[in-house]
Amino acid sequence: MSKLEVREIGPISGETEVRLADGATAIGFGSVGQVIQEMFDTPVTTSSQAFVDTGYSLAITPSSADSRIFVITSMPFSNSVKSTANTGGNTQVQLRRDGTAIYETGGHYIRGVSTTSWRNFASTLSINLIDSPNTLSEVSYSFYFLDASGYSSTLDASEANPIKVILMEIL
Repeated sequence: MSKLEVREIGPISGETEVRLADGATAIGFGSVGQVIQEMFDTPVTTSSQAFVDTGYSLAITPSSADSRIFVITSMPFSNSVKSTANTGGNTQVQLRRDGTAIYETGGHYIRGVSTTSWRNFASTLSINLIDSPNTLSEVSYSFYFLDASGYSSTLDASEANPIKVILMEIL
């Protein structure tokens, strides 16, 4: 069997694509290189209107500088509210790559009225993001959150219902 090693294959001058011979196939493009998953079972609560660290962090080392990282998570959360108006908490989550914010959710409002006591309103927030870190070095993804309303937001992780974070390298 022969082996051909090249650094780069490009199209003929003036063309925009490289074509394979009839019957030939290419492999490796768009396939999954590796999957890293972590489950977090510690709840985190804040009433801060500035982003605070959740402690939920996961790292991956891409096998190619051209790899994409598909970040997947679903976070159950709740807000505690006491108000005579139809109001609610405003939970926002920020995803950071190596300390730099790369994505922020919009406000996730949970509204209700509670005139006599604090009430909890629950929902789920999901993030599905494809990132291009352009590196061969380890990349760390971490989650921060806030409650813009000034009430109280909790990421409701538990042993029975952990927050799952998946990092999938796409080649």
